[in-house]
Amino acid sequence: MFGGTRRRRLAHTWSRIKYLRMVLKSRIARSVLLVAALLAAVWPGAVAADGPGVVTGVVVNGSSGSAVPSELPVTLTKYVAGIAVETFNTAADENGEFGFEGLETDSQIVYQVRVEHQGAPFASDAFAFSDSNIVHVDITVYDVESDDPGVEIARHLVVYTPQSDTAVRALEIVTLTNPSDRAFAPGQDAANPLSFPLPQGAFNFVVMLGFDPEQVEFGEDSLSIKRPVYPGSNQISFAYSFPWRLEGIDIPRQTPIGTAELVIMAPVEELFLSSDRFRRVEDATIEGRQLRVWRNVEPLAAGQNLTIAIRPPGPSLASRVAAVTSTQWGVASIVVALGSLLVFLVMRLGRSRPARKQTSKEDRARALLELLAESEGNGMTDEERTACKDELVRILDSDDRLAGRLLGPPSGRD
Repeated sequence: MFGGTRRRRLAHTWSRIKYLRMVLKSRIARSVLLVAALLAAVWPGAVAADGPGVVTGVVVNGSSGSAVPSELPVTLTKYVAGIAVETFNTAADENGEFGFEGLETDSQIVYQVRVEHQGAPFASDAFAFSDSNIVHVDITVYDVESDDPGVEIARHLVVYTPQSDTAVRALEIVTLTNPSDRAFAPGQDAANPLSFPLPQGAFNFVVMLGFDPEQVEFGEDSLSIKRPVYPGSNQISFAYSFPWRLEGIDIPRQTPIGTAELVIMAPVEELFLSSDRFRRVEDATIEGRQLRVWRNVEPLAAGQNLTIAIRPPGPSLASRVAAVTSTQWGVASIVVALGSLLVFLVMRLGRSRPARKQTSKEDRARALLELLAESEGNGMTDEERTACKDELVRILDSDDRLAGRLLGPPSGRD
């Protein structure tokens, strides 16, 4: 027991060390690029000539009855290999118009325009020069309100994928809706609607869409994204990994705000999920990979607690059956279940095919496999099904060669 705990702590510590190494390497790479950019600017003979690129744009206010303040600062950021290496600043005129010129037009260089209005950041989509040396960019800003206009999560998708025997990768895609024409930014004393739970020991966090790494604050078992919820539909996405045990784990979650739909996916035959607030729906195929899908039974209220139980991958039927038999059964219930099983076997086998004497372990194992394969339609109770699995594991554990002959690829059943 204590050895297992020590190994799990060591594995968790090693995961943290690898994560810190990754962060350090990223920071070193960023520093190298920034130093290179500075040297290019001051080193004799390395002065960059002005480029032919021009960016024009207009800032508009999407809140009814509001206008863009005059002389609103506008920033253009230049990215190389995803790292910000240079910024350019200007201001919008009384009509909200702005412009930048003398820009490099290499297709590998990406630009983004940003403004700040009433303390909230607003940004354009990232863009690069392609067929033309002129790019036009429009940015919509909104007045900011601290009163919640009814923001909710329309859909929250979570995809769990095993990375190894000790780690699972999670991808979360959150679609928010703000029904007003004002950006919602809660006050300092109010709860942040963009606070999301993280499994214990989560690591390798990656920003995917909708916010910047600088806007993330990590708590002990959650993350908080410090950005407004803009009017209309907003989508944010992030990924992370977390450690788990071979026997599976329970993941507690709490919905940050009202959630209409929470969907959880996992690869077929790799992860299995159970929760009293979810139901299985039709499987989905994404990029040629089949995924099991679970969806919440009813909308989830803000602050609602739920627990998701994730079981380990099933490389073979034997391991899945063994996992089921690890459930704590009392001796008395096992005896009763085995008695029911004997009666059930006599009735089912005698009715379904000509009677034949079960003279070998292989015959008994094959009969049990057939019963389990048809258990959803033949009226077996949970006790009978569990007793079947107990007996099958006992037979297969006693004969590895028989287990190898009978157990092929996983059948896809729970």
